[in-house]
Amino acid sequence: MEYTVVLEKMDNGWWFCQCEQIPEAVTQGETIEEAKENIKEAIDWFWQQKRNSLANSLQDIVFYVAKSQFFNEMFGTCEVFSREWLFPVQRRK
Repeated sequence: MEYTVVLEKMDNGWWFCQCEQIPEAVTQGETIEEAKENIKEAIDWFWQQKRNSLANSLQDIVFYVAKSQFFNEMFGTCEVFSREWLFPVQRRK
């Protein structure tokens, strides 16, 4: 994916850098090259946080479903449930 990045030299000589499509991706660098590398890292960090947030939301949904009465009636209750990987660790027979 391509992003539009704004680079602006500040009064103190450092470079300010912001991604237009991702307002949260803001950084700076002592040189223009450093600012460009930093904005790449900021964009990567932003998407990593989004992926983690989505994964946590999915874990919460699956955890809720696994603890629901319908799930327990269909598949049996879970004694231990791993929120880490979305699947039961141990099931009661």
